[in-house]
Amino acid sequence: MNATAFIMIGLTLLGVLSPLLTFTALFQLKEWRLDRLIEHLRREGWINQLFGRIRPVLALLFFFVKDPLYWLLPFAMLTAAQWILGRQRKPVWTSKAKLLVILSIALTTLITFIAPLTPLIILLQPLFVLFAWLLFHPLDTLLKHHIFKQARDLREAHPEWIVIGIAGSVGKTTTKELLAHLLQDVHPLATPAHVNTEMGVAKWLVAVSGKRLATSTSILIVEMGAYRKGEIALMCQFVQPTIGIVTALGSDHLALFGSEAAIIEANGELLESLPKNGKAFLSSDNEGCRILATRHPNSIIVPQAENIKEDEFGLHFSLTAYRYSLPLHGLHNINNAALAITVARHLGITDNRIAELLKNFHPLAHTFNVREENGITLVDDTYNSSRLSLRAAIDWAAGRSERPRILLTSGLMEVGKAEDRLMHEIGTHAKGKIERVIFTTASGLRAFEEGFGGKTELLTSNEQRATKGSLLLAIGRMPLSAIQQLLPTVSP
Repeated sequence: MNATAFIMIGLTLLGVLSPLLTFTALFQLKEWRLDRLIEHLRREGWINQLFGRIRPVLALLFFFVKDPLYWLLPFAMLTAAQWILGRQRKPVWTSKAKLLVILSIALTTLITFIAPLTPLIILLQPLFVLFAWLLFHPLDTLLKHHIFKQARDLREAHPEWIVIGIAGSVGKTTTKELLAHLLQDVHPLATPAHVNTEMGVAKWLVAVSGKRLATSTSILIVEMGAYRKGEIALMCQFVQPTIGIVTALGSDHLALFGSEAAIIEANGELLESLPKNGKAFLSSDNEGCRILATRHPNSIIVPQAENIKEDEFGLHFSLTAYRYSLPLHGLHNINNAALAITVARHLGITDNRIAELLKNFHPLAHTFNVREENGITLVDDTYNSSRLSLRAAIDWAAGRSERPRILLTSGLMEVGKAEDRLMHEIGTHAKGKIERVIFTTASGLRAFEEGFGGKTELLTSNEQRATKGSLLLAIGRMPLSAIQQLLPTVSP
């Protein structure tokens, strides 16, 4: 092989590297699930997400330039520029990500040797990653089942554990953290942030066994997420919860579940897995939870809080005649607190101790976190995106004195064809409660605007910043830079 051939192969590999890594990162972000990835690409646009705006245009050079060197070079230069400027999306380098990238590069190299060079070698990188994933999938499935068995064997070896499963559309993480805080005297173990799928929970369960052997008082708190029916049931096979908590049920991941009824059914799998002497605690302020209350004989709809007040220090409320203060904002968090308090009482924590601990709870970083920043009130609720969280933020803003009230949102993810209907509904709900609306993506913008009956903006690099004294609601998944673009500048 001569030097020119090596140069061609080098340029080809450099040219394919960017779309290969971009697709791998997207696939990993969606937890290697094709259904989530397809829905993301449908919503955000296939071409722009996979290749950007320039690569498809560069592919046209092939029809005008015969020498491969001269149409490969721009692709290679574009990849190099993205790396130098720090704009190249990269996966987290887990063992799985490394293996898929290596397999994809090997496939690319093989095809480069045996087939004529065309821009398809670059534009087909997503298919190469998919093919590599399919090759690895049988082994991946075996490894998963091995970890599930390890987790199940561990759980069955410790029947004395009290395992609390938390399901629901929104509020799972806040309820988990509140409950772990209230149970701190008995040293519970809780799943860490972003760990709520069957694989993540199984790995966590196996890992914690090496840190601490359970005693008769051991308590585990497990957040349980799902995208389809059957996934919570699978998790329950090895978690084997004895107490179930269901927070508010809404329209999250509607495109994957198919219907609101399927969402209710999926979360009901937690209650159906509980033993006969187990307990189920459900939110009182949610129709889906009231439907699920019939799924277990020991279901308890938590009592509703009374005498609710909110000030700059947080929430103050009564629950069954006892007064509590909690340094969180947003009336929707009352339901999460009520669930945590009721379960803590069930496990023997006194009201006095609960009240003392609640006062010292620290708000979560990106879950309805209210703070002053650069002279405005900022609500950072960027951990998740849902119809319920958007409505809750808008309702909270309605009672605030700051002006203007600005909503910055990424819209709703994974709700499929229902997106326009839901965004129109939320836009209508925002009338008179919000003065300015800015979307980070065009998806759902027009439907919201129609319901809102006013102008809606799409975030750009030269966006007009919020003025001091404003209220900025940042709701939904978005980079920190999107918020920074709107903060008032600080005078030197």
